[in-house]
Amino acid sequence: MKFIVGSGEQLRDKLETFPKKYKDAFSSSQILVICVTSDNKVVGGCSIAKISNYALAYLKEEYRGRGLGTKLEAKTYSEARRRGLDFVAGAIHLWNLPALHVASKVGYREVVQFRDFGYVLMMIPLNVKGKLVYTFLHELCSRLPGSFLHRIVLLLMSVVGLVRQRTSVS
Repeated sequence: MKFIVGSGEQLRDKLETFPKKYKDAFSSSQILVICVTSDNKVVGGCSIAKISNYALAYLKEEYRGRGLGTKLEAKTYSEARRRGLDFVAGAIHLWNLPALHVASKVGYREVVQFRDFGYVLMMIPLNVKGKLVYTFLHELCSRLPGSFLHRIVLLLMSVVGLVRQRTSVS
């Protein structure tokens, strides 16, 4: 297996075999890592969104359970750190135990669980600023009620992502 690193725009031609949901999200990402077999078959991808640093990973079913997802995500987050991102965020369904296991292996920390909505919001702080963002969100989430908290967290993640985008341009 090998990994190809680029942006969604640069690697758009490699996305044809992905389900539409992933193809659309991957094609607009700031960081995209594609996993390719020795015979050039694309079997997985992990992306980080341009605005919110939101991570999304997909691995074809027949390649799951071999540690490949962990390697794919680790490569993606290493690239994010190299490019100066402060954090990576993701939401994982509570029933998706394999994804939760991979998340803990690659360094995700739980921000908050939304049991009523069936998922957990997680982050990987990549530097000191990322640790501050994580601590702020984690503390805020422990003090706010459920559905209100859900909306606030989504808004804050969006704002932090926008601030990161603006500061990286200047």
